[in-house]
Amino acid sequence: MMFGRNVNDKLPSLQPSAPININRRSYRQHDANNKQKGKCYHDIKKKVQPSPIKVGDQVLIRSEKKGKVALPWRANTFRVTAVKGDSILIDDGNHRLMRHSTAVKKVPITDTTAPDVATTPPETIVAQRPRRSIKRQPDYYGYSSTA
Repeated sequence: MMFGRNVNDKLPSLQPSAPININRRSYRQHDANNKQKGKCYHDIKKKVQPSPIKVGDQVLIRSEKKGKVALPWRANTFRVTAVKGDSILIDDGNHRLMRHSTAVKKVPITDTTAPDVATTPPETIVAQRPRRSIKRQPDYYGYSSTA
């Protein structure tokens, strides 16, 4: 019996075997341990860091560049509604978008309570250019400064 089928063969040596009791739980545990070790090694080598994007953050989405002068990020901001692994669910009021975390950039929080800067423009100080001093003629041309 091979792969659950009877073998059409004239050899008398092949007899259907009894099912083998395999401890799959230990194999799965061993495989999970090795996968975790490989993941830890990869994370250390590639210096993996957790994503700073959380639910409720304002983010920008990477745009599909149409040409040389196209901006890399869309102009309007979006709000994050859900984060699951590397996938980020984004809502702008009309649409819900799912993007990878590498295609999303967190907008830094600006302090709106900062006092306004004085509205009067600073006085401009016009500095005069330095004047060049009169160059003295060298003595070997027959000139002297005393003559």
